[in-house]
Amino acid sequence: MASASGSKRIKTTAASTKKGRAGKNKMSQPTFLSEEHQQNFEASQNKRLLMERVVEEIHPEAPQFGAEVERRHWSILTTFPAPANIALVREFYANARIYSDEAEPFMSYVRGKQVPFNADAINSFLNIQWPGGNTQCQYSEASNNDFEGVDFREVERTLCLPRGHFHRNRQGQPLHIKRSFLTPLCKYWVAFIHANISPCSHMSDLNLWRLVRPEFANG
Repeated sequence: MASASGSKRIKTTAASTKKGRAGKNKMSQPTFLSEEHQQNFEASQNKRLLMERVVEEIHPEAPQFGAEVERRHWSILTTFPAPANIALVREFYANARIYSDEAEPFMSYVRGKQVPFNADAINSFLNIQWPGGNTQCQYSEASNNDFEGVDFREVERTLCLPRGHFHRNRQGQPLHIKRSFLTPLCKYWVAFIHANISPCSHMSDLNLWRLVRPEFANG
């Protein structure tokens, strides 16, 4: 009896080990929603990822900036997260792309697990609550309307040094502003937003979409 019982235990342990290895191997392989998502993943392999450049310390000469970060409960954005697994990041973005009307927006999958990135998920990560309910923030509303109605002269007065201004096209429409035209406080906001929230690789000239974010952040 002892021998038979021991044999059974060995078989059970071996089966569990095999099952565990299978599960581990499955979790180590990327999972895609469709062939299109897999092709999107494969196409991204030769593209460089733009990683976060986290602004970890707030300079003592910028107390107004530091106070505003605290007021908005954005302190978590000033701490550097754990190193990212590049393969998981690429899988997340590959599966986040929408190819059909039935796809759930702001939802991706990594190793077969749902990873939402909607407003609720982001606010939960930041440990804050959006008081506007289902309404969009001012920046989203303005960007959806191509910033129609925005007083760009006021934007210049708020964000720029004296004589700082937008570079405009022949129709007088604002295009971008040189970073050297910005006030010191605005430079902090630009660095913070474009390093921690919406990374970009080129910041010497700030286009309209990038520059208006600090205006709404200061509003």
